[in-house]
Amino acid sequence: MPIFGNKAAGAQYKIRCGAYAVILDDAMRVAVIYTPGGYFLPGGGIEEGETSEQALHREVMEECGMTLRILQPIGSATDHLYAPPENCYYEKRGSFYLGQFIEANADGDAPPFVWLETDTRAPDQPFRQEGHAWAATRGIQIASAELIVTLALSMYQKLGRPIIVAIDGGSGSGKSSYSVLLQDHAAVVGIPLDDFYTTQIAEHEWPEIELPRRLELVFDWQRIRRDVLIPLRSGMPGRWQPFDFTAGIGHDGKYALQKEFKVSGPAPIIVLEGAYSASAALSDLVDLAVLVNVPEAERHRRKLKRDGQAFADKWHAIWDPLEEYYFGRMRPASSFDLVVKNPTFRFR
Repeated sequence: MPIFGNKAAGAQYKIRCGAYAVILDDAMRVAVIYTPGGYFLPGGGIEEGETSEQALHREVMEECGMTLRILQPIGSATDHLYAPPENCYYEKRGSFYLGQFIEANADGDAPPFVWLETDTRAPDQPFRQEGHAWAATRGIQIASAELIVTLALSMYQKLGRPIIVAIDGGSGSGKSSYSVLLQDHAAVVGIPLDDFYTTQIAEHEWPEIELPRRLELVFDWQRIRRDVLIPLRSGMPGRWQPFDFTAGIGHDGKYALQKEFKVSGPAPIIVLEGAYSASAALSDLVDLAVLVNVPEAERHRRKLKRDGQAFADKWHAIWDPLEEYYFGRMRPASSFDLVVKNPTFRFR
């Protein structure tokens, strides 16, 4: 369970339990309650004798004038915060659910909720609580993952063989988060494309290699085809030696492979996660190409936070031009079968 905010030393916290809904429309916009101080997800406190689901139905009707259908739990999160008007510290324990509006209250006024756009960047207006921001992102991920699985299973039933889904996107877009979420489904196995990073090119050579050739060399495409994708697509296990990042660069300027092999059994859905996973080198094997679409500035911010300044600067110098070439010319968003979002919501 995520816990947000640091507890103030010596402060007494009043516990409040609440239930909240991440409600999405067809464009993956999030329904939020607007206040001058920021957004909240629809929902509120759980009253004595109520379950979290009962409280959520009541609160959504009161706040939005709409009947709610609860689809599935998202998870729980705790926010530690201080409320100046009440001079009180709160520990707010939230239970979050993915839901949808199914019916408006005919006697109600105009709905006080607004649809929060998620297409381009984090909205200027923040959420009041970090737990709500976390749940909104998580809800979009869960809904998108369900859509991917639904489409892939439909293809599996139609074609009668395992389906390969490429989860593509620039560095920092959140591809691995989607892969982990998809692998929660019993029908899915995941293969990280990074396991097949080339061991044939010295790192200092990359800037001198032309972009089309760089795309051809960045991964061992033949090895992933031969050892993993073709066997799995045929219902057989895949077995491979992954790239060894932790061992570092050798004396020849190249990385090596790990000594231990990985093995993956077959499954109805094979998720191949990594930048360039939907490239022409694998196009005859990939059945469903998915783009995780996140603005460049946000992706770079995430990468800096994850990898640190020194590594990020070196990485961008080599690989930004290739990402621009690939996603700009070879695989623009319009060429993918499905485009999903992975936004970052701000909070106060």
